[in-house]
Amino acid sequence: MLDSELVRLGKDERTTSQAPLGNENAVFDLKVSFYDLQQGAVLSWTERHVGDYDMNGLVNASDLTPLAQRWKYTIDYLPETESGVPWWPDGNPRDGGLSGVINGKPGFNTPADQWRTARVDGDGNGEINLADVTPIALHWQQNLDSWRVYRRAPGEEGFTLLQPEPGLGYSLPRSAQFPQGQGGPDNNWVYRMLFPDLDVGPGNYHYYVAPFDSTTGTEGATSPVVQIEFPVVNEPPPPPPGNEPPEVVLNADTAIGNVPTTVNFDATGSFDPDGQITLYLWDWEGDGVADFSSSNAPQASHEYTRYGRYKPRLTVWDDNGASASAQLEVYITLFVNGREPADIDLQADVVEGRRPLQVHFTAEMDLKGNNQNDYIFEWDLNGDGERDSKNKPLPDGVHYTYEHAGSYTARLSAGDGYGLYSESYLAIKVLPNTDPLAVIESDVTGGGVPLTVNFSAAGSSDPDGDALSYAWDMDGDGEFELDTGSDPTALHEFVFIGEYQPAVRVTDEYGAVAVNSLAISVSTPVNQDPVAFISADPPTWSAPKTVTFSGEGSYDPDTGSGVNLVYSFDFDNDGIFDQSSINKEASWYFEQPGTYPVKLVVEDYQGGAGEAAYQLVLTENSPPDIVMTASVTEGSFPLQVDFDCSQSTDPEGDDFQLEWDFDYYSPGNFVEGGLTGSHVYETGGYHRCRVRATDYWGQSSEEEIEISCTGSGWYLSFVDDAKVPYQGESVDLEVINGKPAICYGQRGGNPLTASVRYCSAIDVHGLRWRSPRMVSDLGEGVGSAVSLIDDNGLARISWQDAYDGIFTCRALDPQGLAWGSIRQFLDYFLEYPQGTSLSIVNGNPALAFVTDAEQLAFVRANDSNGVSWADHIQLGTISKNFVDNHQMRLLSLGGLPCLGFIGDSGSSSTVLWRKASDANGASWQNSKVVGQAASGVRGLGMVIIDGNPLLAYYSDVGLVCQISLDDGETWELPAVVTDVLAESGSRPSEVCMIDYGGVPALLDQYMQLWVAGDTYGVGWSGPEAIPTVEPADAFDLCIVDGNPAVAFQQDKLFFAIKLP
Repeated sequence: MLDSELVRLGKDERTTSQAPLGNENAVFDLKVSFYDLQQGAVLSWTERHVGDYDMNGLVNASDLTPLAQRWKYTIDYLPETESGVPWWPDGNPRDGGLSGVINGKPGFNTPADQWRTARVDGDGNGEINLADVTPIALHWQQNLDSWRVYRRAPGEEGFTLLQPEPGLGYSLPRSAQFPQGQGGPDNNWVYRMLFPDLDVGPGNYHYYVAPFDSTTGTEGATSPVVQIEFPVVNEPPPPPPGNEPPEVVLNADTAIGNVPTTVNFDATGSFDPDGQITLYLWDWEGDGVADFSSSNAPQASHEYTRYGRYKPRLTVWDDNGASASAQLEVYITLFVNGREPADIDLQADVVEGRRPLQVHFTAEMDLKGNNQNDYIFEWDLNGDGERDSKNKPLPDGVHYTYEHAGSYTARLSAGDGYGLYSESYLAIKVLPNTDPLAVIESDVTGGGVPLTVNFSAAGSSDPDGDALSYAWDMDGDGEFELDTGSDPTALHEFVFIGEYQPAVRVTDEYGAVAVNSLAISVSTPVNQDPVAFISADPPTWSAPKTVTFSGEGSYDPDTGSGVNLVYSFDFDNDGIFDQSSINKEASWYFEQPGTYPVKLVVEDYQGGAGEAAYQLVLTENSPPDIVMTASVTEGSFPLQVDFDCSQSTDPEGDDFQLEWDFDYYSPGNFVEGGLTGSHVYETGGYHRCRVRATDYWGQSSEEEIEISCTGSGWYLSFVDDAKVPYQGESVDLEVINGKPAICYGQRGGNPLTASVRYCSAIDVHGLRWRSPRMVSDLGEGVGSAVSLIDDNGLARISWQDAYDGIFTCRALDPQGLAWGSIRQFLDYFLEYPQGTSLSIVNGNPALAFVTDAEQLAFVRANDSNGVSWADHIQLGTISKNFVDNHQMRLLSLGGLPCLGFIGDSGSSSTVLWRKASDANGASWQNSKVVGQAASGVRGLGMVIIDGNPLLAYYSDVGLVCQISLDDGETWELPAVVTDVLAESGSRPSEVCMIDYGGVPALLDQYMQLWVAGDTYGVGWSGPEAIPTVEPADAFDLCIVDGNPAVAFQQDKLFFAIKLP
């Protein structure tokens, strides 16, 4: 029968394997649960593999045996309207009845037996019969040996494959839940999978799973997406109905020892009353955070390398999604050279309550014969890793207020004089509590002195229904001097003239507060109304037009001047003031012609007001119609183009004036001209000539023509209208995913603000560019000091913010249109951003930067995508005497990070080279002196060619280049590129060096190109000037499709490439 079905369906018995396909193979009962968010979430599902009746993972002839064993068995399926699929069996898949508990095998026709029979019902018709042979043939050789789990976390646009290690290709091997000592699932029960996701937090998560065949790399049908909202406060969902949670029994082979000590944990005594334990999550320190998952293995080992006392915790999950947790009954105590750790027990007067939760922390301690003064105490009370207090636990301890709802792990650390620490943890649960709503009203809002005002906050409320208390700040100084308890009313007399902002503070019974205020004006008993005057400039014009109105001449009879008045303008006669301020002038845009009555009301601080009106007449007018032609629109450069606008007209016959902007590479200012114009385009690329016509009434229109210039030489492209930042100037040009891309800073409207931006080219030569993307707004505190690399086909940038420290971010797509979350390495203030440098080291992104303590630092990611990073390593002081010249370059040599940078040597500065001993930069060789300059080294470029590092810099003899032929141990004498010296005060981006077809090439301080005669950096030719439209403070050099290319920035950002 099977052979005939294979023939009928055209299946070749020799078909190679692939993952299970088709909707019928999609998992239908995926569920996400958690015990404690710090221990992660657990996904559970029933394996769905149509045709694989014997559950060996492969659909083949052996699947006929289970079909014969369960011949004519029937299954009760849930209605499809209830379950969503027609093949969802009724009941609990682990409910095997009494037989399931006693014999480990479900009783006949129990829900668990029905689930196992449903695995053999390939056609899903509810009966095991001859028709179930066809699914074997349909899914012949479909193989399932692992599972893929996909997750979309809060803030992420797409799903990510969760992998135990990068490049593995799957999330969970199918064998993960095989019973101990067995090569496959227990054939008496339907096979269920569990997968832990240890990296979750509060928020909305989405998951789905898919079967995977690792032998062919094929993925099967995906399950429906399951969504779960992880709460801010740990409130795990109840266990599945009808499923008893497992019992945890945890033992350890030792509880005492010197560090390092390996402890072997054994949970084989744990059991599940109505199923089997299939997942073990281990928390080695007992801090509530799961550190390791051993799948279904009940034994695990951990090496403790840190002195202290620990109480490990184990959380187990059964195969139907129920969980349980328990801690080791005794502490694991680790000594150092026989020195016993302090025994501390963190305690609190309250561990659960509604926000804001005030907690008083103390501790019981056995300091092993010492006293508190022998220890350094550190309190981290909100679990953010930052120290909140250094107080001693006794006698006062620490008071801390939790302002936000959530689950927290408080930690107390005690360190002795030998640098050995003991820790204790305590869970704090802060429940939600909504702030009250404060409402303040008064019977009057102003009057003559003395003024008695009755205040009421009776309209205040609390969304949670809590009782409220009231305090009052009558003079608006921020001090609430009057407490009326539960009475929402207060009485106050104002005895001095002035403007007051009395406020009420409403507090609920848990301490949540809300504040609201109102204005009270206390004036002299008699006040004269101000006198208003209004004028307009221009008095008559055409629409559309922005007209400026003035209240000049208005005055207050009480003071005899126009100061201390509020000017309110109603431009559209709707009775509502459109602009109101102490400014006498206001502007308004009128789009349509017509007559507009404009009103000005002038008000003094005591409520007196005067008004004046103005009748504005705007005539109807249309802008000129521009007709623009060019003698030629494309050709080889230099290209002369003659432009003609002589056919332009004005609809009303008005005279008009023309202004020309022949090339948008120029500063972009229109220059007054006639009806014709001419321009010679000297560089390749796409140029744009614009003309603007303005008539007598001020109406303008614009027209433009694009000119395409081709030929051999430099092509210049405009990228962004972005000014170089006030400080921290830098531009980084790289090839990302085969096309040029630029990372740079943009100065804000306030010179002391800036943002970090990114732009990628549309074509391989960078002749056209996409719209820029802002990656980070630095706000107050200038800086950028950017660096850019290709991180596995996606852009990664780093930058330095003068106020907030060091950051990196990676694009989510090859074009850099969307960006991932920003990673911050340090949080500090640095007056002058000194630069960052990114590189790929042994497959992972790495970063060098300067800290606020003038320290050179290095950090490398733990993975190739830069999701997780190690702690940064400080490498020593850099260039103290030349604080404005912190320049470093990070590259990878033989898979190891290496740094070129500028250091100090008395009153002069030196060029230094330093290489790490391992890829993570945990250990570094001593710095090697490359060169020195008494007047100070300026600029630093670095490149590695044929495995040899080269450095270029400005010395006392000019711009020089040096090479090392032994991995930086020794350096050859410097070769002089040019004897022209650097200008003092030049910028850090003044020297850029690259590998140009196997020989070094560089840009000097004056943005001139030099090329070496050989790979060793001698015999330089040049300089070749780069075509620019303005001097540049920031620039970078790169090879794009084999051609030299430059990005440079001053008031705008440009890109230039030399094409053959």
